[in-house]
Amino acid sequence: MDAELLERFYARLHRCRDLACNGKPRGGHICQPLSTSTTRKVHCIIRGALDRAVRWRHLAVNKAAMAEAAAPRRTEPDPPSADEAARLMNAAWSDPEWGVLLWLTMLTGPRRSEVSALRWRHIDFDRGLLWVHQANAQTKAGLKEKRSKTNQRRKVALDEHTVELLKAHREPQRQGPAHGCPPSSSKKRRISAVNWSGAVNRAVWPAVSGRTVASG
Repeated sequence: MDAELLERFYARLHRCRDLACNGKPRGGHICQPLSTSTTRKVHCIIRGALDRAVRWRHLAVNKAAMAEAAAPRRTEPDPPSADEAARLMNAAWSDPEWGVLLWLTMLTGPRRSEVSALRWRHIDFDRGLLWVHQANAQTKAGLKEKRSKTNQRRKVALDEHTVELLKAHREPQRQGPAHGCPPSSSKKRRISAVNWSGAVNRAVWPAVSGRTVASG
């Protein structure tokens, strides 16, 4: 095994994950290439295993260290403008619970797995802070909480308007099941583009232009 063989192997995975595939059409087979990120993970596993073999003196040289995996593809996020976000929010407030969720997601920019793992204990209402350090993962055994993708605990500042929305959303839940119904849709709030922009400017919005909310 050498660097050339590994790079040819990675290129083949990019063509089709089925190593028996020769690139020619055959009955019932559809080529399913691996993504660049998956191929890079394969490369990291091989390199890590051979690194340990070198440390344990089973090998003299790690040939995988000389190979290059495909460079990751650069994404071009296209976050909504303030006007577009305001229109989304105005439509979302037909269901106040959905409106609060969408507002918080737009304002703080977490991943989907992080949003689903948020709990009331992660919000400091007195200081106006949201702590993000957990995420949900779908496993074969079911839903499981784990550390966030970056494995770091980060805090996001919340503006006064957002804190008040969250308090109003929490109050019926604190009163018990008898009062736990969502607010009437007749009490929906309309959020103008100016209001939305102002809230974002006052809060800490962590690089939403650098990653989309839809990332997992």
